[in-house]
Amino acid sequence: MDLGELALKEYETLQAEKNGRIQARLQIWSVFLALVGAFFLAGLQAGLVSWAVLIYPIAATFLAQFAGHNETVLDRLKTYLRAFEARYGYDGYEQFNFQIKTWSGSQVKALRSALISTEVLATVVGIAHLLAEQHFLLASVATVIEIVTFVSTFLFLRDE
Repeated sequence: MDLGELALKEYETLQAEKNGRIQARLQIWSVFLALVGAFFLAGLQAGLVSWAVLIYPIAATFLAQFAGHNETVLDRLKTYLRAFEARYGYDGYEQFNFQIKTWSGSQVKALRSALISTEVLATVVGIAHLLAEQHFLLASVATVIEIVTFVSTFLFLRDE
């Protein structure tokens, strides 16, 4: 195998990895919708089951952490592919995309907004259940924990 064949195989492998990371975005949205649905139903229940809605922001924060890592690796792949294309004098998609300089970040912004807004909604519902049952100390502790999850979600999905 000569250097050109090796470079082509590397390029194909990197493109496949990039495609896998892009597909992971769809999986992240699927998990998000499943979490929202499950915890929405829990929030409608009475008694102890309704408190489960307070777990949603924690689960959403872990999802944000995974999504943030996925986007970081995807950005790294794109940068490497752009350098790879430049090294071999190939005007590929990464070169083109870099030249037009339109970095939207809409995927990350949309996910961040969806996660944080549903985290806040779940927290309000969960705290309301706790306060209705006069668990004031537990509501205070839960509020602090939930605020930490909001901040963590924002940080995991921040624009860099």
